[in-house]
Amino acid sequence: MKMHLMKWVLAFLLIGMSISYAQTVDTIIVVNGGDKSTIDAAIAASISYDTGIPVLYTDYKDASVDIVRELQSGEYKDVTNVVIIGGPAVVSDSAQTSLETVGKTAGFDVTRIAGATGTGTAVEAINYFYGPGVLDEVTLVKYSGDYDKKYGDELMLSAQLGKPIIPVPEDIKGLPSD
Repeated sequence: MKMHLMKWVLAFLLIGMSISYAQTVDTIIVVNGGDKSTIDAAIAASISYDTGIPVLYTDYKDASVDIVRELQSGEYKDVTNVVIIGGPAVVSDSAQTSLETVGKTAGFDVTRIAGATGTGTAVEAINYFYGPGVLDEVTLVKYSGDYDKKYGDELMLSAQLGKPIIPVPEDIKGLPSD
């Protein structure tokens, strides 16, 4: 009897150790997960890597069913703020409207962060998540345009350096005005 009980206790302890409890998350980032903008995905990844804010990927046209399900009744049902990174050219206005509609019943607000270019979007995102002038360091990453495929690997690797990235066009002679 004791041996049988000990097996159950050991099994319970081993199972209990493998269960991880989710942190309470109040903000998530939504970004295009397709090929509309690798820049926005890299910006989101760098902020996520630094802050721990989860990133959910959607397509251009509509908020994905998986995201809506997660926000209504899944792991992120207690989120109070959904932040879209990227303009309407990469996450459509109808996708934003879908999220806002779900937010009315699920209790979260939707904010869109976008600049005129990837550089502007990065600066706006940094100001939103960290506050203006708060960071001591960012990583400047060269890119060839907002639909960049050429520097995609460098962008995503840079996102893992532990600090936000600011993509800078490869042909720039100074920093962009936006």
